[in-house]
Amino acid sequence: MTNKTLSPEQPNELSTNDHLLNGKQEFHLDIRPSNNRAEMLELWKQLDERLPDVSLACSYLWVKNWLEHFGDLVPHRFAVAMFQNKPIGITLLTEGTDNKEGPFSVRSLHLGTAGEPEADSICVEYNNLLIDSKWKPLFGEALLELFDQEPIWDEFCIDGWEQSELQYAFGTKIKNWETRYSRSFFHSLKETRKEKVTPVSRMGKSTRKAISRNRNSHGHLKTEWAETVDHATDIFNDLISLHQKRWQAIGKPGSYSSQRFLDFHYASIQNLIPIKKMGLFRVTNEEGVVGCVQMMFDDNRALVYQTGCAEYTSKRSPGLITDYLCLEACLERGYDAYDLLGGETHHKERLSTEFNTLTWTKYRRKRLKFQVINLLRGCKQFIVHKN
Repeated sequence: MTNKTLSPEQPNELSTNDHLLNGKQEFHLDIRPSNNRAEMLELWKQLDERLPDVSLACSYLWVKNWLEHFGDLVPHRFAVAMFQNKPIGITLLTEGTDNKEGPFSVRSLHLGTAGEPEADSICVEYNNLLIDSKWKPLFGEALLELFDQEPIWDEFCIDGWEQSELQYAFGTKIKNWETRYSRSFFHSLKETRKEKVTPVSRMGKSTRKAISRNRNSHGHLKTEWAETVDHATDIFNDLISLHQKRWQAIGKPGSYSSQRFLDFHYASIQNLIPIKKMGLFRVTNEEGVVGCVQMMFDDNRALVYQTGCAEYTSKRSPGLITDYLCLEACLERGYDAYDLLGGETHHKERLSTEFNTLTWTKYRRKRLKFQVINLLRGCKQFIVHKN
């Protein structure tokens, strides 16, 4: 490891074939500790500005905000991809916090803005590495080699990646890893626009009827799209109130019971609303707020991060009409997709036309504690089956 200042100068270009065949000889990782944060964030910013098509989840503003709110809680390092001794990419290496399996603590290594305690987690989706696409397989291979060289870790977790991106970056080396899949349903606004039809016309018959019924039952509906930080904050406060009321009514704490989580999102509004990387949308009627939607914008796609809606009744589905009106608003503003993210529900599926597959992948080393846990689970299943 070196402590010299890094500057992302453009390395000498290799042909498409040469960069993988010969590039590995001059490719390596430079691991920097958390106390190098200021220098690493400056490098991150420069790489973000230089590289094309940067995913929001690995962008400079997203990572900087995450470190400001979780960096004191989650141990972390920076992995810098180097070619010809010049930085060409970067990612976070984080250590899982309060990670337990039964009575045992589990030391987990994560990539990107992950590893927080479950109660505080931002639940990153469409995670990625900040590097030019052609170098991603070499970066992925080097990260797997790093894990092999650090036996202190019980498991290596690659959280919230789109399946094709995961396969491209890490290849066949992870094909036997434990993977949880979740369909991320989305409505292709690009195709709806191309076909010159309304979004509802591409949905099922029962969904079309439900949307029509909710338009009528909710009375005069008014929609708002936040254009300023103050307006966005006002809508966000309504979203929090509705979201927390719903979950606390069924004995759950709700996402916004975590002060860290809450502070992260208030800061995100300040950072992302002015550059149109976040959106807040609200639907009201004569009775008050019907529902609110918080979105992140990535690659011209609206990613529905969180919603808060009025109480569901037999005649009214505030969540359905809120999401549909927000979907229409995204179509009008030129977005290519309305993506409802992971978590497979009937509500998400009925509004959608397609889906991506998100993955949560991990490799566990052969540890005695995992063998004990598996044995105890097997015994429990045997007893339940026998009874």
